[in-house]
Amino acid sequence: MSIRERERQPERERRRHDYDWNEARAVQRQRMRQAFADAPRVVRYDDVPWEQVHQAYHKIFTGDNLTDIERKLRRAPIYTMSARLQILDSGARSGNHRHYPEALFYVVEGQGHEVHDNRRWDWGPGDLVVVPRYCIHQHFCDEGPATLFYVVGGFAMEMGLMPIEQFELHSDFVPPDGAEILRGADGEMLGYRRTDGKEILLRGIGDRAEIVPPATVGDGVKAWEGDDDASAAADGYEYFTALVEGERAERAAIPHVVRGTDRPWEDTRNGRIKWLSHPQRDPGIRTYELYVQEIGPGGTSGRHRHVGEEVHFILEGSGYELIDGERHDWSTNDVVAVPILSEHQTVNPSRTDKVTMLVARSNDYLHYGFGGIQHLEDARP
Repeated sequence: MSIRERERQPERERRRHDYDWNEARAVQRQRMRQAFADAPRVVRYDDVPWEQVHQAYHKIFTGDNLTDIERKLRRAPIYTMSARLQILDSGARSGNHRHYPEALFYVVEGQGHEVHDNRRWDWGPGDLVVVPRYCIHQHFCDEGPATLFYVVGGFAMEMGLMPIEQFELHSDFVPPDGAEILRGADGEMLGYRRTDGKEILLRGIGDRAEIVPPATVGDGVKAWEGDDDASAAADGYEYFTALVEGERAERAAIPHVVRGTDRPWEDTRNGRIKWLSHPQRDPGIRTYELYVQEIGPGGTSGRHRHVGEEVHFILEGSGYELIDGERHDWSTNDVVAVPILSEHQTVNPSRTDKVTMLVARSNDYLHYGFGGIQHLEDARP
């Protein structure tokens, strides 16, 4: 290269070696991997206390409303969904609220009803309660106790969405000892003032613009018929404006209670299954698939793996789960936490008793192009 050519070449900018940027991520990755490895794959019913939250008394098996991932992993190796058990006594009601993620409630026992966006839905044992996105909802126990197992999205705050808008606390809410109740103009409980003077406001009204308000079929929103209206939009931008109205109608039109007695049993390669929520058959439910599975004495489920996380709530029986070749024992009312990309199979070792379990799998990964199942071995009856 000639001297004149070198003169025309711009001077190279200084480059800084920021080791902290990479090292911080390496340390965090190692810490998260260790926490993930140490997280329990079976969460024992007896090890989880009943805790008061805004809505009712819960056993919180997986997940957390906070963004602290390590806190989540201390419960179970599940990132995207919170699996909980809720209990209501006869005549009690849960807190009235709404949130962006949809939720599914399986009725283990009890009789009651929902009020969703001012519409009533009755439920009983074996039914699935569907709470669509951004739906104001509340449970009422008519004959109890009512026990509901549910899953709800566990990462709304990571997406910038406040996790909940609370309109009313549950009917049996107990404030801390010595706290002063704070009430609004109409007498409703807003929260409390602790003995140290700190105010805890439990009734929160959302601070985000509401572009997905509640809708009911008949208030000018027609019954949902899929995405046809959006697909037929005049241009690319109008596709999205039509989508808002279609989604509002969808939330109003889908059934909010799925009767377990109305769903058939299917014999599949994964075993005997009753689908209560399936993306192909229940298109209004986006983020979960949920089914009841029976495994006869000496039988197994299929062996497979998938990207989506999965939890099992054991309705009856005892057995174990093989997760990546390791055995994890469980019994009735325990929760099995199946992490992402884990090869797993359910085994019923009993010679006389069947196993019945509720299976919920996250479909969040489906929207990133990872929705399938890699089937490895057929179920054994």
